[in-house]
Amino acid sequence: MVGIALVILSPLFGLAGTIWGIYRSFGALVPNESAGIGAVGAGIWLALIATICGILGAIVGVILILFGTRKSNLP
Repeated sequence: MVGIALVILSPLFGLAGTIWGIYRSFGALVPNESAGIGAVGAGIWLALIATICGILGAIVGVILILFGTRKSNLP
């Protein structure tokens, strides 16, 4: 059950974090009026971390599902 929840929710968390990071990056451009890495770096970092967490969570969920189905098929 936990594996299914991870497979479903992790990509959604990753996507939401990615969108929030990009939103934050664009928001940093307005007051600075510059497109340098200093202005957008924090938002890009947040987007990448959220994406990585979503992918890793989904992988862990798939592994849990696979081990759960193996145990239920054993005699």
